[in-house]
Amino acid sequence: MRLRSPALLAPGVGAVLLAFAAASPAHAQFVSTPAPAAASAGTPESNLVIDDGTHELVVGLTTGGQFLWFNQFTPPVEDFPMSIEEVQVLFTPTGEIALGDSFDVYVYYSDQPSPSLGATLIGYRRGMTVDVLEEFQAVPFETPIAVPVSGDILLAIVSRAGMDGETESPAAMDQSTSLGRSWFAVWESGPPEEPEIPGPLMGRAEDAGLFGNWLIRGTYRTNPVGTGEGPPRQGVLAPVAPNPTAGVAVVPFTTRASGPVRLVVLDPLGREVLRLVDGDLSAGEHRIPVDVRALPAGVYRARLHADGVSSVQSVTVVR
Repeated sequence: MRLRSPALLAPGVGAVLLAFAAASPAHAQFVSTPAPAAASAGTPESNLVIDDGTHELVVGLTTGGQFLWFNQFTPPVEDFPMSIEEVQVLFTPTGEIALGDSFDVYVYYSDQPSPSLGATLIGYRRGMTVDVLEEFQAVPFETPIAVPVSGDILLAIVSRAGMDGETESPAAMDQSTSLGRSWFAVWESGPPEEPEIPGPLMGRAEDAGLFGNWLIRGTYRTNPVGTGEGPPRQGVLAPVAPNPTAGVAVVPFTTRASGPVRLVVLDPLGREVLRLVDGDLSAGEHRIPVDVRALPAGVYRARLHADGVSSVQSVTVVR
């Protein structure tokens, strides 16, 4: 699997080969091409920002296909609890991206020192279409994503237009400086619908010889405790307990409004193995038992879809 950045396809410029032995026996190869000019992009109001609004590079897979790229943000502790209201991303035709191309947006939360140690998917919007080029496109969340406690926010993009064998470089990069907070993740068969972090082959952009910051931004709103201000909290899936478990565990979650809820358990390959809830529930707190005694040992995921968003918690089954 090789990652491509069109700039390195220029004559006399070699590719960069990196082996991430700790993550995968596979190799990742990045090549890079500068954008024709460092265009100044429209800059929407954002408070999760590490780029300067210009792009000097576009990056993609040399063999074609899809990958996930994301920025790591650490908001001030005093800004929590907060709600993520929208994500903004810049696409450019330099990377063979066209209006109408499809992409997905993912939001993760991590309380770990590094995303390589794990992160939880807390919301996403899939099947978005590219509506504008050379400017930031805003992707709002109808129900803002609640983040109750301090930690890192990871904002990620997957271009779903990429196909094996086709040249596409969807990830725009600002190279005015490098903060070491831009990452990539690669899957042998492309990112799944709900990509887990860390991915099987993951690293900082610098690890692949790409020094800069992805043009991905976000906007959040601080929710003052006890004031009732801020958007209502969406369906939130709490940690499964006990975890690990060999028998019956409890999956707790909260819904802000009455309506359809689906709660399932996915195996390590992402296949649904248990459906715990599939119907309307009232607003409030819920505790759903899950019997895992018939499941093989492994790391599973409980996935909740409620209030228009999805959230995930892992659960380890032991024997």
